[in-house]
Amino acid sequence: PPEGKQRVFGELAWEDAPSASIDGVRKAKLNEIRLECESSINAGFISDALGYDVHYRCTRDDQGMIRDAKTEGGGLLWRNETLTAHTSAQTSKVFTAMINHRDVVCKSKYALKMTYIIDPVRTIDEINAVTWDSNE
Repeated sequence: PPEGKQRVFGELAWEDAPSASIDGVRKAKLNEIRLECESSINAGFISDALGYDVHYRCTRDDQGMIRDAKTEGGGLLWRNETLTAHTSAQTSKVFTAMINHRDVVCKSKYALKMTYIIDPVRTIDEINAVTWDSNE
């Protein structure tokens, strides 16, 4: 359909599409940013727990695996897509790096974006302009 138009059911004509409410735009943007936040967390983090920089996965399952290995005093963790044994000290260091990664992504970036989006003075255009990588 032409931009800003929608098909009238059962008709061959176009009419103006209903304009989005600010609440609908806000809700959609909050969901979009939440998904981007989750994706950023899942992308993983770097830790030097093994004496050099290594990438660790950080899905919910991986977070549980890291937490359990820390609690149990060591264990197998995914690093660079390889399941590798870690000592208690190494696991503690990976766990700390994971928490720092989540804090930076969630408590900093995500929280700031949520605060900006839900601010009642924001316009639809301002809300629509927010992206995971934008600076508000």
